[in-house]
Amino acid sequence: MVTCTWYDTPKSKTLLIQGKKASELKDKLRQVLVDPVSLIAAKDESETERTESDSLEDDGSEVKSNVASGVQESNEFNEDKIHDGVNPGKLIANLLQFRMKKWNKEGAKVTIATPFMDKSGLVFIVSCLGNETALEKVYTREVCAWNKKKIDRVIAEAELSKHWVVNKVVALKKAISFHAKFLTGEYRNNVELIVTSCTMILEHLFYDQLETVMRIECTVETFHSDWLKPLELMAEEEGSMVKFLNMNDIMQEVQNIE
Repeated sequence: MVTCTWYDTPKSKTLLIQGKKASELKDKLRQVLVDPVSLIAAKDESETERTESDSLEDDGSEVKSNVASGVQESNEFNEDKIHDGVNPGKLIANLLQFRMKKWNKEGAKVTIATPFMDKSGLVFIVSCLGNETALEKVYTREVCAWNKKKIDRVIAEAELSKHWVVNKVVALKKAISFHAKFLTGEYRNNVELIVTSCTMILEHLFYDQLETVMRIECTVETFHSDWLKPLELMAEEEGSMVKFLNMNDIMQEVQNIE
């Protein structure tokens, strides 16, 4: 049984959901707000296409996110079966997961550029990179999710406000900032890049929506000059390098959710 209470005041409008399946209903409502079309299509989807999976923070606490059951474990995944070009997003997610875990294991420095990111995407990144040393930076926008949602709110919703990933996020604040999307593993002598139209959001990573993907390699020098420098310059101009993520703001978002 679930109880829903609507509070409408001059300052705010709040829907309080209580009950054993309150969390599940909240996730479904957020999903519908992001993509109302999915509500129509949902009746034709098999329940096996979506499942609720849990990923663990380093301290052992659970961070829950709705992800598709199609994402395979890296030890079951055959990268050669994915071609560069157009693929379903959930298939590309398998590739991203495989590469990030590979880079993490081999000691490569991981950089991610994703203008849009929600709770599911952030938890996905953390689940693939098990330690702080692997991830260099995540470049995203200050307003990075639907309904003008800021990165502070995304971190709070993902229950990662005290996680090491917070200090790896670079939030770019310009209204016209960037739309680049790539993931890289930087080794001593070369850099592996995955360029994709996928951003780190639920609809791009865990569904059948078609996205583009391409794997390339370049030198470390080319990566820093042609790929990283434009983002770093913008961040330096704004003074938003990491400092933007104010822990007081994030904790306030945590309180708002609770």
